[in-house]
Amino acid sequence: MLRRKLLGLITLSEKDLQADIFLAAQIHGAMIKFQIDVEPYPTLAKCYVSYKELSVFEDAVPSKQPDAPAPTI
Repeated sequence: MLRRKLLGLITLSEKDLQADIFLAAQIHGAMIKFQIDVEPYPTLAKCYVSYKELSVFEDAVPSKQPDAPAPTI
């Protein structure tokens, strides 16, 4: 799936690979938990946008898990 969007920069096939699963979690954690700006890293930024378009990745974010702690401010 992501190959079409990223022209093979990350994935090597039409299927989501383990690299996609790993990167999705790492990019999400960096951006959301640690507030890291990925704009200086255009490939990672493209990956993040592509992952957010797929419901399986969006449904897997930690805050949507049944045992996720309540947000604290």
